[in-house]
Amino acid sequence: MNKQKINIKLYSGLAMLLLIAACKPLPLRHSRYVTNEAEIKTVSNEIPFSYYHPDSKIRYDVYNTETDLFLRFDVSDELNLRKIFSYGLEIYIDTLGKRKKTEGFIYPTATSFQQNSVIPPVTGPKLPDKTSINELQKRINPVLILIHANEEAHDNIFSKDSKIDILMRLSEDGNLSYQAKIPLSEFGLENYKEAFTMAILTGDIPENDEDMQQDQNVNMQNQNNPNSYYGGNNMYQPGYQNRPGSPQQTSQNNYRKEFEPLSLWFKVQLSHEKTLND
Repeated sequence: MNKQKINIKLYSGLAMLLLIAACKPLPLRHSRYVTNEAEIKTVSNEIPFSYYHPDSKIRYDVYNTETDLFLRFDVSDELNLRKIFSYGLEIYIDTLGKRKKTEGFIYPTATSFQQNSVIPPVTGPKLPDKTSINELQKRINPVLILIHANEEAHDNIFSKDSKIDILMRLSEDGNLSYQAKIPLSEFGLENYKEAFTMAILTGDIPENDEDMQQDQNVNMQNQNNPNSYYGGNNMYQPGYQNRPGSPQQTSQNNYRKEFEPLSLWFKVQLSHEKTLND
């Protein structure tokens, strides 16, 4: 059986799995109400995350004030980490409660990790002091793509005028922490009473083995560069699975997981101070 036939069967199987998953009702997640952003830290110290998605191994939670929505999650799975940095991370909000991708944002964007990149010097007042930006985000392309009515607009994530605040950190043990502060007014949620849909997805995966192999070869070349994010011995860093002798390199099943995009859909019900006091 040639490689093309294998790929056709693989993609057909994935399409069937996605179709089955699309028919299942989405879980409802109740956002935790907080009076201000600082309160999230206190609440999360008691219960770090309320929800867990076993397929992607993502722990996540949703908070809201009267003006903002806060999405928090962490990722420890090495394959999903690689997908995020290779293919981008997409967050969608659908007020119709379906799985539409017409409203949302993308950060980081596909292939956003720039080897040895730094934030370009600026003289204007819009960018904060670089020392306040963590080392991971210094190496990430600062472009944030806002999506409204299926139309894209670019923003600078480091700009003080950026509509969405995002903080990403990578712990020493390889966990990626992602926090996004989203104004409710940005997606028409400020007066919204019904449950809406949210999604955490990675971008499109290459459709053939040559694209995937090319991506793997680039990561293998980067592994010997001490300044490269793909360097070092941390098994949770993206690219580790491509290194000689790593378990993923010899496992066909794990290799095939590369073709499965990270996909987490759920419904969110906002909480409000008036509701809590009634």
